[in-house]
Amino acid sequence: MDIIGIICEYNPFHKGHIYHIKKTKEMYPESIIIACVSGPFTQRGEVSVLNKWDKTEIALNNNVDLVVELPFVYATQSADKFAYAALKILNSLKVNKVIFGSECNDIEKLKNIFFYLHIYLYFDIINIECKVLIIDNKHMGVIINEK
Repeated sequence: MDIIGIICEYNPFHKGHIYHIKKTKEMYPESIIIACVSGPFTQRGEVSVLNKWDKTEIALNNNVDLVVELPFVYATQSADKFAYAALKILNSLKVNKVIFGSECNDIEKLKNIFFYLHIYLYFDIINIECKVLIIDNKHMGVIINEK
């Protein structure tokens, strides 16, 4: 069984988030989806439109199986620290795939960024091995395996 991670803010929760979760469940119907969600503050340090309890309830009502909070100290950091902490949390929960959407609509650009990060930065630090999984023109996933 796949344990799939989603890293998100849900500020606010919108149709794109519903599509993301729905598409993930379609591809992996027997999976468990764990969302690592920022709490009351966003990555930009702003107060979130939704409180963490409402974010959790909405996510659970939309086929997410477990919601864990990304601690404030990481949720309000730059994207690299935000993602690093979220991946560490998801890795500790034995997530074996991370699936995410992108607003850039450029899979090649995302793959280049992924491979740069994989080769030069974080993935070796947190002791995981990753492979890219292309879902459609706007979404890609990462298959995570423990080293």
